[in-house]
Amino acid sequence: MLDGDRLLKLVDGLDRNGLLSGADAESGRIGHVLTGYIGTESFLRAVVVVVKKLKDLNSKCRFVCDPVLGDRGKFYVPNELVEIYRNEVLPLADVITPNQFEVEQLTGISIHNIKDAQSACDILHGLGVPLVLITSVVFGEGDDGKEENKLITPSNSIGMFASRDGAAVEQYLLYTPKFEGQFTGTSTITFL
Repeated sequence: MLDGDRLLKLVDGLDRNGLLSGADAESGRIGHVLTGYIGTESFLRAVVVVVKKLKDLNSKCRFVCDPVLGDRGKFYVPNELVEIYRNEVLPLADVITPNQFEVEQLTGISIHNIKDAQSACDILHGLGVPLVLITSVVFGEGDDGKEENKLITPSNSIGMFASRDGAAVEQYLLYTPKFEGQFTGTSTITFL
């Protein structure tokens, strides 16, 4: 099993052999890092070290983070990882793809309507994340009485709420049909 210490040793070996940097992307410079399920504090903290190192070597390196914490009210990882994600990982991320439960854990906002999703994204943008894609979002009826917040997710659908922070904040909501079944991913750290 690859733990945090082994990941750091592996990356150090790549660096010592000149495989982490080069004159341009074609000669070996890593341009993207993608992370998914990370189940331990040591590995998550090692990822922070690795991402910082790669961004130091290549200022254009993009970090895409799926902060896998859990789903449907249940954690898959130790609760302590929430703070590490919030305080150390997300400020390094260029794109994050949390589900609704994960956003709620990372921001402390329960998402019931578009206004809640916007507020949660504001917090995530405030941490330094330029692009937030909330996957698997389901809105109930807005509870604040305002018509614009009374959007309900169509039956047998699931939404993705996208928010990009730039000169102006752009936000989009996309619905797709639900597929029956339960789908889970795998542990991931990828360098491209």
